[in-house]
Amino acid sequence: MKRFGILAMAIAACVLWGGPHARAADEWTNRQIMLEAAALTAIGVDWLQTRDIAEHPGKYSEKGCFGILGERPDKSNVDLYFATWAAIHLTVAHCLPSDYRELWQIGTTFAVVIATADNAAIGVRFEW
Repeated sequence: MKRFGILAMAIAACVLWGGPHARAADEWTNRQIMLEAAALTAIGVDWLQTRDIAEHPGKYSEKGCFGILGERPDKSNVDLYFATWAAIHLTVAHCLPSDYRELWQIGTTFAVVIATADNAAIGVRFEW
């Protein structure tokens, strides 16, 4: 979990002190609102799947999350990680200039959908 805290602080520092482009906070378009909703929904599905992995440590092992959660995460760490990730994602999207915001949102959604599809293919469920 220590690596997670360091990563969160590094991202926050980039957002807060990254210069004028990092604090653009341009007006959001309807498309960007929908893209952020899609990204957060994908993150939510990944969150639920990772909770399922934590609930069945003998059946699955966690390989994602950049190794932050470890192979056998517990639910409280999973919840903290994904709640923080969702908040950071929304904050970064808000701070990015409009031209880059959509790339951030689409890139996240694409990567997470691929990961959750792989999880689903091996039987990982997503239920609270």
